[in-house]
Amino acid sequence: ILSSDIIRHCKLYTSIFYIDNGNLFILFLQTTMLKISILIPCFNEEKTIIQVLKTIGVQEIKNITLEVIVINDGSSDNSLSLLQENKHLYSRLVNLDENLGKGGAVIEGLKVAEGDYVLFQDADLEYDPNDYHLILKPVVLLEADTVFGSSNLAP
Repeated sequence: ILSSDIIRHCKLYTSIFYIDNGNLFILFLQTTMLKISILIPCFNEEKTIIQVLKTIGVQEIKNITLEVIVINDGSSDNSLSLLQENKHLYSRLVNLDENLGKGGAVIEGLKVAEGDYVLFQDADLEYDPNDYHLILKPVVLLEADTVFGSSNLAP
């Protein structure tokens, strides 16, 4: 349950006030669909990249659309071929001819990202896409500017 103070300041919701039999009613309707750009730098991840993309593909988060951007960072294994054979699993593929490193790949992905927010996903499943709904909760409920997570804090 959200407090009315939080919702009143949230651009994602529209407030509708009405009075019936002397009682004030307030309805909060979410009016905006958020777009999240998921950047996945990929360097020689042929063993895990398709599983990562399939796991992302089954994520359903209310009022959120996902733009999945894979950045092939000059992979020398079968990663690029697997990605080209599975275009239905992502929105956009950025193919780098030479390895720029994770930071360089992320920068190239940011250049094409169109989302309201950006989420970084490792291609080796270090981060679990099944946790997206938890990570994005502060964004949806409170319009957080940034959300940080740590796998070291989990029990």
